[in-house]
Amino acid sequence: MSKARNIAALSTVEVGATADQTKADIEGLGIAASSVTGALPAIDGGALTGDVGKVLQVVTMTPSPSYSLSGAATTSIPEYSYTLTKKQNNSKVVGFITHYSYPADSSCGSWYLNGYANGVSIVTNSTAGAILTHNYLAFTFNQGAHQTFSGMWEDTTNAATVAYTFSIRTTSAGVLNIWGVKHMVVYMEIGQ
Repeated sequence: MSKARNIAALSTVEVGATADQTKADIEGLGIAASSVTGALPAIDGGALTGDVGKVLQVVTMTPSPSYSLSGAATTSIPEYSYTLTKKQNNSKVVGFITHYSYPADSSCGSWYLNGYANGVSIVTNSTAGAILTHNYLAFTFNQGAHQTFSGMWEDTTNAATVAYTFSIRTTSAGVLNIWGVKHMVVYMEIGQ
């Protein structure tokens, strides 16, 4: 195809151009891709991947729960709870938590901090779905008693709105104190 014919074909496109031209309309011009010269516009990588890996939202909470738990029991910790409305379908939620507790006596045994997404355990493992766990029988009472525990989890719940709830389960007759300082719970939604 000659340059004059290419120019004539392009002139026709310019005059009759519309926003709804199809690939077939363009191919009908008969211009070979190898004859196109000059710089091409940059491609935005975000257009190729969408929101994959993008942090869609972050919710940070700094509650100060204060409890004294006696005996073997399960106690709800509503201060850690949050209902998250997702920004994107099929996104993932990664959570982080910092929890402070200490034994009030030498008979305090193990505890398990359990998390739930819409009533289903966030974590499934040998400690009955615990995000955090500790056995105070393996440590000397009153030596470094105020302890910090941190953990994270990934929620695989595929729902537009997820209600996160937490409870702590103690396993012995002793007393476990949840220290009333600022704990931290972070929910981070990540695009998939």
